[in-house]
Amino acid sequence: MPLIRDHTASAPGKFRGVARPCAGAAGPEPPVFRAKNQLNPDCDPGILQARSCSASGWAVRVAPPPAAIARPVHRIGEAGRGEGGLRITHRHMDPLCIGGGAPPSMNGSHHEGAIMDLFQYGTDPWGQEIIIRLAWGLLTLSFWAGIGFVVFHAVYAVVWKPRVEPEEASAAADAAIPEKIVRHTGAARMFHWVMAAAMIALLITGFFPIVGLEFSWLTIHWVSGLILILCIVYHIVHASFFLDFWSIWILPRDLKEAVQRTQRQLGATVAIDKHGKYPLDHKLYHLAVTIFGLVVSVTGLVMMFKIDNPIVPMNEMLFSGAAMGNDQAWGIVYATHGFSAVLFVMLTITHIYFAIRPEKLWITKSMVFGTVSREDYLAHHSPQRWDVTPPKPKAKPPAPAPAAAAPPPAQSQPAS
Repeated sequence: MPLIRDHTASAPGKFRGVARPCAGAAGPEPPVFRAKNQLNPDCDPGILQARSCSASGWAVRVAPPPAAIARPVHRIGEAGRGEGGLRITHRHMDPLCIGGGAPPSMNGSHHEGAIMDLFQYGTDPWGQEIIIRLAWGLLTLSFWAGIGFVVFHAVYAVVWKPRVEPEEASAAADAAIPEKIVRHTGAARMFHWVMAAAMIALLITGFFPIVGLEFSWLTIHWVSGLILILCIVYHIVHASFFLDFWSIWILPRDLKEAVQRTQRQLGATVAIDKHGKYPLDHKLYHLAVTIFGLVVSVTGLVMMFKIDNPIVPMNEMLFSGAAMGNDQAWGIVYATHGFSAVLFVMLTITHIYFAIRPEKLWITKSMVFGTVSREDYLAHHSPQRWDVTPPKPKAKPPAPAPAAAAPPPAQSQPAS
């Protein structure tokens, strides 16, 4: 039984099967291969049916077992290294056995000497190496980066943060400030929670199958993606025309406050300006979500052309006219989508962490009930940068004085 190597993985000897060489093959019927994953017996590529013969080997299509989710396309190359036989290389970005719990290292190439590849590589029909998607090792890296940030900030909050807290405001700062201040309108809160539900659904359906939790995820994933896109479009319109647009963007005064906090942290005695409605860290988070949310939305819409759905017609040759080639263009789309998605793993971990920290609960409650108290407002916000005083009613112009009544006409006296 000759060895079928997967040159796209760092460990050799992952596949064994029976194969016939491509060159000089005789007979009207193309050969059939049977491959077996030795490292993960539950992940069986199934039957490899040869489709055509070229100089680089048989082009085959895998008929996956019922548990598999995707139908990947592979190429049987020439002689493998070492013990001889054939090798399997990935042609498309679809995972070989995503539904069978295949470890991420199996689904793409690993360049020798590299600690971690950013991408997984395969070969196109002409034998050229192409990017097929993001290396899933970055998913693990993003997860632990989020956990590492949580641990670091927990230590920072105890050791260093008390040095940089601004002084408490006087309770008599402004008697005109109401007892309850609206921080988030009902529409803003509805947008936030719908978007949060869509994001959680996308992360679960996008990454759980990769780590081995099998379920029918594809339809849930693209429907959640469309909900996320609708939320983003709504937010752009709502924030641009119905809210204070510039309150969430980074402004020069935010950078000044950051410098002051850094100076205080280094031991200098400096006054720290309070922020407006949103502090700098909220604005940085919003900027990251805006950028990568748009990237993951655009690439997700493009990827809709690779699946059967009622929204757009399926078109696997969408990039057939691209200079880099159709397969490479799809690989870049998948890699870009995956990079943005794995960043959301870290962003979601940090967002949940801050939402449940005791000193941040007043902000979390405002996303539920919509308001903050006067005490919390004065302790964290500058009334000059976030004015919450009710607008004074415009003075009504004085009513015009009634016109003086005309004197009665003089009556002529009759002549005597």
